[in-house]
Amino acid sequence: EMVFVKGIIKAIETGKYLAYTTIDPNNTTIEDKPENHLYVAYNLVKVENGTLLTVTQGDYAIAVDGQKRYDDAIAAGGWSTILEQIKNISEA
Repeated sequence: EMVFVKGIIKAIETGKYLAYTTIDPNNTTIEDKPENHLYVAYNLVKVENGTLLTVTQGDYAIAVDGQKRYDDAIAAGGWSTILEQIKNISEA
């Protein structure tokens, strides 16, 4: 069984907010310890014609190999594919 990412849920506010830590358990160059996890947060806000989704991820500046991890994420397309899938699912 392949595990793509792992982490810890930090906060949930149903219908509004989700925050969790994440790390790639398949990357053996980065030790799986809390200070090497990145933080991801999804925030939903009702707007006039729908819902605004804001996704933040970090903090690369304090994570081990942070700049390389950031550069690799950007080179791989960042969040664009995931956000596109979220948009398609939410509008279906």
